[in-house]
Amino acid sequence: MYSQEKEYSDLAKILSTFDYVFMDTCSTMNGGFPQFMDTLVGSKKYWKEGLRVIIPAECVEELEKHARNTDRRALNTRIDAQRALNIINHAKKKHHVIHIGKKQKQEQQKRENHFADPIFCANATVLRIQYRLLFITEDGDLTKDLLSLNDFASQMGKPLSVMKINKNGELEGKIVTFTPRPKERVPLRSKVPEQPKPEPSKPAEKKPTNEEKTAQNQPTKDKNLPVVHKQQQANLPAKKVESTPKAPKAWFEFGPSPLDAFAKCCLHFGIMVRDPGVAYVPQVHGPTDVTSTAFASACQDIDFKAADLKTEVTICGLQATIEKTDRDFKVTLLPPAPAPVAKPAEKPVAEPKPKAPKAKKVEQPAVEKPIEEAPKPKRKPAAKKAEPSKPAEEPKPAAEPQKTEEPKPTKKPAPKKTDFEKATAMEKRLNANLGNPNYPVEKKSKDIDSFIKLLDRLTDEERAQIKLTKEILLDKKAKLSE
Repeated sequence: MYSQEKEYSDLAKILSTFDYVFMDTCSTMNGGFPQFMDTLVGSKKYWKEGLRVIIPAECVEELEKHARNTDRRALNTRIDAQRALNIINHAKKKHHVIHIGKKQKQEQQKRENHFADPIFCANATVLRIQYRLLFITEDGDLTKDLLSLNDFASQMGKPLSVMKINKNGELEGKIVTFTPRPKERVPLRSKVPEQPKPEPSKPAEKKPTNEEKTAQNQPTKDKNLPVVHKQQQANLPAKKVESTPKAPKAWFEFGPSPLDAFAKCCLHFGIMVRDPGVAYVPQVHGPTDVTSTAFASACQDIDFKAADLKTEVTICGLQATIEKTDRDFKVTLLPPAPAPVAKPAEKPVAEPKPKAPKAKKVEQPAVEKPIEEAPKPKRKPAAKKAEPSKPAEEPKPAAEPQKTEEPKPTKKPAPKKTDFEKATAMEKRLNANLGNPNYPVEKKSKDIDSFIKLLDRLTDEERAQIKLTKEILLDKKAKLSE
């Protein structure tokens, strides 16, 4: 009894260092899963507030798919899946230990082939910015992909850990307590380090004689060389060594579809291909905004069934080469070259002005001052008789200055907005109106129709920069009419 409390507290110590714990399908079908769930239910009283153990809805659907399989060769898999479903339902309804995640949209599920691996990677990239995450899985490839997120240079976040369940129902694995520094990118062809070449032996230098030293110290006089003032030499700016940017290295990946291989190449450069319905976040999706619709629009005229397929495509500024192999597709991606740095304008050096010679002071001969005579006393003037005072005249009112009307400045006509500027402004208003419950439904449908007409007038490049596509607008209009 008391030894079980020790197991409960040890498991709670591991889980309390995280905010969210995600479990994979293969871990629920493991032989040690029932013992792990017994320990998990008992450790709930030691949990910290806000801790959640989540099983995605796609994992539950995968278990139900295995449980419905009537093939004799998959008998053990069907029994393990039924056992896992019974444990999950009991732990969810009675003990409230496990939470089932939300289902994704049907279009996104079809694109991801009903597997839960992309959902784990998407949750990890979004949630690791603010929360500590733990993933419980037995899949080796998924473990490598999740741990590689700690090495992202374009995205900083909290470290995530990956563990697995052993046969005894205990967790195995290391807890990552810090985010490792991003590894340096190694080019594809530089696998074997080049050995340094031996330096050639230098001949022994002879010591110069006293006559040679005196000849070296004396300045050479050449009539053709320009004469530079010493002060002008001091004012000359130092020459800056310009660093030439390195050319970007290409990267290639394989995949069952061109979009899958292209997305893997983008992840190598820190870029995540997003769905048009998800808002673009630079901290999550990387420095370049790449969507699946932009890839589809760029590859409209390409026949992927051709045996000798090899074409070059430009997608959102990224140059990609798509090839078809015997089994799958190969995509080679070249990132955009860095913009050239503008050189600062060199300031002209002002030539020093020659100083004017100082004028010598000429001593003038002293001049004798004449002797001044003493001033004579002045007589006081005789007092005048007082005249009768005249009445003061009233002051005349000053003439008011005439107001001069200033010419009013003429207003310049505002420049006409382009269709792309109108579409971006209308997109913001449409998002606000669609989210407002007090806005009438009729006006919402009219706004959607007018926005679709405006989208038809845009080019493919401008239409790819707008988040509200025609498919999303038609879907929202259909929901409004229900």
